[in-house]
Amino acid sequence: MTRDSSQSREWDGREGEGNTGRSAACRGLVQTVLLAAFVASLAIPALAAEPASEPEATTCPAEDVIAKPNPVDVALRYMGVKYRFGGNSFKGVDCSGLVRLVFRELGVVVPPQSRNQFKEGEEVAREHLLPGDLIFFKNTYRKGISHVAIYVGGSRFIHASRSGVAIASLSNQYYSNRFAGARRVVKNDDAVAILEASIVE
Repeated sequence: MTRDSSQSREWDGREGEGNTGRSAACRGLVQTVLLAAFVASLAIPALAAEPASEPEATTCPAEDVIAKPNPVDVALRYMGVKYRFGGNSFKGVDCSGLVRLVFRELGVVVPPQSRNQFKEGEEVAREHLLPGDLIFFKNTYRKGISHVAIYVGGSRFIHASRSGVAIASLSNQYYSNRFAGARRVVKNDDAVAILEASIVE
């Protein structure tokens, strides 16, 4: 009987020690969970108050933008090149040779000689001229179409004159009297939009 009692006390002791350990562990776990919840409750308002960062917009610097070439810009690179009958290089050009060189750089093939170039593209009225249009003159050194130039705007044009590639004016009496017409070989959409916006119906 005594032995059974001691065994019972011994078992009860182990059981008590087990319960006490588990209770302490549970209390520790509960405290940890409560502490974590408390810390989280403090952090959530701070996060909510701080707006989400937006990705930075990527912009292309102006110097990295490659502008689409146009006949006028290309033609201006030939300013000062000497005149050479039948020439079509920086060593020397004539009027139709200059036109061929300029449009070749734009990927457009035009025939040699001004009278043949006069048949290219679409006809353009003098009052509707746009930069890049071809303008033709007659009876300069021979009868009929005999000279071609590239219109640059403001009643001016660039051409291969006897003194070299230069800019001249349509208001000059010599050219004004010999103006024969204009053709648009390459359509400049931006220039067309500006022109159409300026026309008052």
